[in-house]
Amino acid sequence: MNWLLVLFLKLLSKLPLKFLYAISTFLFIVVYQLIGYRKKVVFKNLKNSFPEKTEEEINNIAREFYKYLCDLIVETIKIPSLSIEELHKRCVIHDFEKYKNLFIGGTSYIIVLGHQGNYEWANLSFASRFNFNFYGIFHPLKNKQLNQYFIDTRGKFGTQLIAMKETYAYLTKISSETAILGMIADQSPRPNNAYWTTFLNQDTGFFWGVERLSKEYNLPVIFADIKRLKRGYYEIFPELIIENPSIYKEGEITELHVKKLEEKIKENPETWFWSHRRWKHKKPN
Repeated sequence: MNWLLVLFLKLLSKLPLKFLYAISTFLFIVVYQLIGYRKKVVFKNLKNSFPEKTEEEINNIAREFYKYLCDLIVETIKIPSLSIEELHKRCVIHDFEKYKNLFIGGTSYIIVLGHQGNYEWANLSFASRFNFNFYGIFHPLKNKQLNQYFIDTRGKFGTQLIAMKETYAYLTKISSETAILGMIADQSPRPNNAYWTTFLNQDTGFFWGVERLSKEYNLPVIFADIKRLKRGYYEIFPELIIENPSIYKEGEITELHVKKLEEKIKENPETWFWSHRRWKHKKPN
């Protein structure tokens, strides 16, 4: 039956965005007001992250988050029929020429970001604008049909997806060419293998991946901040935060990109993924 779901999603993608946003508005009523999808998780995460905010402020952020979550869903559904012209109009890279010239230098880079803003469109925007290989690390789905649908969707404009467990097999190739390795680095790792720091007022574990790959293969690190300008329009702000990985001590690279993400979440909290059980693990003694 999964092929029917894939067919339905592809047909739905052909609707203009204004109709998909009407679906998003209806979806918000269902998800937020009727079902209350993961409300306990969202409100707990927000209250722990922003203890200084009033109940009204927390309620407002939660409400705006759910609105944005529904928009993100339909914007992702739109991808199979999204033209490159519309993508470039709706998802702009700030200082594009600067980074285009930087990447021409023959060095490969890691671009690190979080689940903030439309990270799916950001992936497409990077892959479609730069004339060299763009790799993205992902967690494969167990269902083969849905997994292939998402591989096709995310690879529409040239992104080459790498399953997380196969990352090291590609790194020698990536480090020897001009390429970008895109990594979303705010998932929740196993507690004993994590880098632990204070993030959004809580003990939080992070994957070591960005730091270890950066240092081992001498890959500079760019942090990408995705700002939502208005419904359906984004601007990506790349920032070179690690130019020479070899000079940093253990933990410093991870701390830098984590604190950068925290700063951007505080600026626009409604566009981060608050429904994720980010703090389900506790810091080991």
